[in-house]
Amino acid sequence: MVVVLFAERHSDDIAWLAVGLAHGFVQTGGNPRVALALDDMSDLVVSSLVLTVDIASLSPREASRRLRELAGKGYQVVSASSGRNERALAFLDAADRILLVADLSVPSVRGLQRTIKLVDSLGLPPDRTPVVLYRCRDDAALSPSEVAGVLSRDVFAQLQSGVDGPADAAACAALADRLLQLT
Repeated sequence: MVVVLFAERHSDDIAWLAVGLAHGFVQTGGNPRVALALDDMSDLVVSSLVLTVDIASLSPREASRRLRELAGKGYQVVSASSGRNERALAFLDAADRILLVADLSVPSVRGLQRTIKLVDSLGLPPDRTPVVLYRCRDDAALSPSEVAGVLSRDVFAQLQSGVDGPADAAACAALADRLLQLT
């Protein structure tokens, strides 16, 4: 399975969430073969149990092919992309699940609305593009239920991750487990 975390904003946060999810897949124990494929892993701390794949030098088509190749070898592949460009579209095409990620700020939710319009226009169904919210804290600008109402879409998962560090391990393991149950 290839899981791509996608957001228009906060690419550093998304990379940390990708690391957390990769570790979450390891913790579930269902498949010990987990690969993390990112453009820049220079500041990330990754378990030795996770295969790291630097895809920065690959073209969008080559990167997409590499993600599918790893999945074909039995890996749970986690990657991340932000922004709207050819590379992001290639990642979306390679993914079995595209986690649409946003925090609870108004600009992030607006970006999420644009992303949902994009994936809808590409014909990707909501069950393939679940919404994941992070930084879900009491002092956030919006609540998860308000975001769900604005999007007219259920929120698949809520994480309380920090800004400059790894996502909550237990929450990422629970997210990985839910994703595995969908396959």
